[in-house]
Amino acid sequence: NQVHKYACDISATLHKSARIFEQRIEDQWILFAPDVAGLPVVVNDWIHEVLGSFQNGARVSDIIIAYQARKDFLFGFDVIFSAIGFLRERGFLHKEPSTIPYSISTMQEPEPTSFGVWLHINNSCNLDCSYCFVKKDSGTVMSPEVMERTVLALVKTAKRHGIKQVYLKFAGGEPTLVISHMEQFRKLLQQHLHKSNVELHSSILSNGTIMNKRLLAFLKQPDTGFGISLDGYDDSHDIYRTFKNSRRGSWSAIIKNIGILKEHSITPHIMATISKETCSSLPELVQWIYENGFQTRLSIVRETNCSWECSTKRESEYQNLCDTMKEAFDKAFCALEHPSVSIDLRIALDICELQFDQPARGVACGIGRRHLVIKPDGNLVSCPMTLDEEGLAPSEDFDLLRTCREYFPYSPLERKYDTIENDCLSCRWFPVCAGGCPVVNKRVHGHPFTKSPMCDFYTYIIPRYIQFFATKLMQSAKQNKNWPLSIISKR
Repeated sequence: NQVHKYACDISATLHKSARIFEQRIEDQWILFAPDVAGLPVVVNDWIHEVLGSFQNGARVSDIIIAYQARKDFLFGFDVIFSAIGFLRERGFLHKEPSTIPYSISTMQEPEPTSFGVWLHINNSCNLDCSYCFVKKDSGTVMSPEVMERTVLALVKTAKRHGIKQVYLKFAGGEPTLVISHMEQFRKLLQQHLHKSNVELHSSILSNGTIMNKRLLAFLKQPDTGFGISLDGYDDSHDIYRTFKNSRRGSWSAIIKNIGILKEHSITPHIMATISKETCSSLPELVQWIYENGFQTRLSIVRETNCSWECSTKRESEYQNLCDTMKEAFDKAFCALEHPSVSIDLRIALDICELQFDQPARGVACGIGRRHLVIKPDGNLVSCPMTLDEEGLAPSEDFDLLRTCREYFPYSPLERKYDTIENDCLSCRWFPVCAGGCPVVNKRVHGHPFTKSPMCDFYTYIIPRYIQFFATKLMQSAKQNKNWPLSIISKR
C-alpha cells in the first residue's frame, strides 16, 4: 500500500500507543497493534522515527513542521502527512494515551449480523481417534423431525436478530456417512432463508476418508466448503487416526481422496490437530499444505495425555505441552520462512483461536453469543467439546441465540485471577488470545474467563507468528519492482 493513500487531522494531538509490538527486522521495523483491526506491517527507519515523535503526545502540525525544517529530511509535506495518517489509521497513534491493562467494557461486541452453526448431524464415525470429544458412538443421527424443527428455529432466529449471513458446518461423527441427511437439511434451510434474503454458506468438517460422486456433487454447489482433519504428516497422522475395524492408518486414503478433489477443482481446507505425539512432523505437514496451495488452521489437542481426567501433575503436564508445542511451531515457521515458500498471508494460516486481524472482544470465540452448537436431538450446547452434555432445548419462541446465551451465561466481565498483575487484561496480547479457550479454562481452572493453561505457548507463539508474518511480507515486497517501499502491509 502506498503512503499517499492516508490522511489525518493536521490539528490533532496524537499519542503513540503503549500497546504496540515493535521489533527490528533486518533494516526495517515490524509494527503490530493488538487492539486494532489489521495485520502486522513493516516500515522503514524514518516512519518508525515519526512514530516515536508522538511518544509523549504531539500535535500533527508541529511534527510536520519539525521534519520539514530538517536539512537531512528529503520528503515533502504530502509524504510526512500521509505517513502520520497511516500510523493513525492502523492504530499506532491514538487521540488519547492508551495503556495496559485493557478494559473489557470497551471491547463489547455489537449485536451480530451473522452467526455460525455447528450441526452435529450424527455420532457415528469410521475412525477411532482416542482424543475425540465424541465419546459415545451410538449411531445417533438427526431425525427428519428434528431437522425440520431446527431449520425453522434457525430461520426465526435470523429474522428476529436481523441476521444477514449464516455459516453452516456439518459435523459429526463423520458427516459424509449420512450425506442424504446433509442434502435434506441444506435444501430445507436454503428454501427458507432465500425468502428472508439471508445468505447461506455451508461446509463439511470431515476426516477425508470417504469420497463418492454424491459427495462431489454436494461440494460443487455454490458457497460450499470442505474441511479435512489431519493430525500430522504421513505416519504421524496415522498414530491416532486409524480405521475402526482394520486399525489401519487413514493417511493414504485421505491423500488419494484429495487427489480426486483436485481433479474436480475442489480445494479442501486443512484442519490440523497437533498433539505431543504428532508434532514432530509439523514442519513437513505445513510445507505439504502450502506446496498444494491449501489453507489451514493449526490447533492443539488440549487434553494432556488425551484425557480431561484431573491429575496432580496437571500444571507440569501443561507446561510440558507448551514447551513441546513452542519448539514444534518454531520449526514449522522456520521451514515456511524459506523464500521458496509462497503464502497468501491474509487467509492461509490460522493458529488455534488466536485473532491477529481482528481483536477479540473479551472472548476468544463465539461461545454463548453467535456460535450455535446443535446436537442430533436438537438441543444446544456451548461448544463441540461439550457434546456429551445434555444441552438445552430451544426456547419456546425458537430464539436460538437466546438459548445459546442461557446455556453459557458467563460474561468476560466476570474474570477470575489471583492478583491484578496475573489477570490477562494486564498482558499486551489479550486482544489476540482473550485468555484462550473458555471450555478448557473451565475444565482446568473451574472458570471460563481466567488465565489459560496454554498461556506460556500463546505468549511465545504470538510474537513468533508476527516475526514470521513480517519475514514473508518482506520477501513478497522484495519481489516487487517498487522495492524498497516506505510502508509494507497486507490488509
